Amino acid sequence: VNLDEINQKVTFRLYSIEGYPVFNESGMSEITQVWGRSEINKYVRPNFALDLPLKMEMEKMTLPSGQEAFEFLKKREGFKLELLEEITPGYQMSRDSKQQKLIVLEPTWFYRYDKSWGQLTMEELGGLKRGLE
Repeated sequence: VNLDEINQKVTFRLYSIEGYPVFNESGMSEITQVWGRSEINKYVRPNFALDLPLKMEMEKMTLPSGQEAFEFLKKREGFKLELLEEITPGYQMSRDSKQQKLIVLEPTWFYRYDKSWGQLTMEELGGLKRGLE
């Protein structure tokens, strides 16, 4: 997902089976390699194991449309449309607040703006539709 040729650094990101990117502020969804002259000098990856299958039910959620996310971004104060590089649905990865061994993937919209990624929270966009409305 990122190549820094000057620092010889490559970053890979976890993607869902459906092809959506997974984001995490702590780097839990990324692998980073720093290259020396002809070999890897530094290798950073998350250290967790998946214990499958899970015995819990998944909850169906529906994101607002891409158009709604785009319109929300355009209305932000100080937002410059020419700095928007990409907008994509993805998953926010976090640890469950009650059971720290569980990892939660929550769908949301992400955008690349001026060379860095940001997240649109579902509260900003009016909340997630959980199939019960």
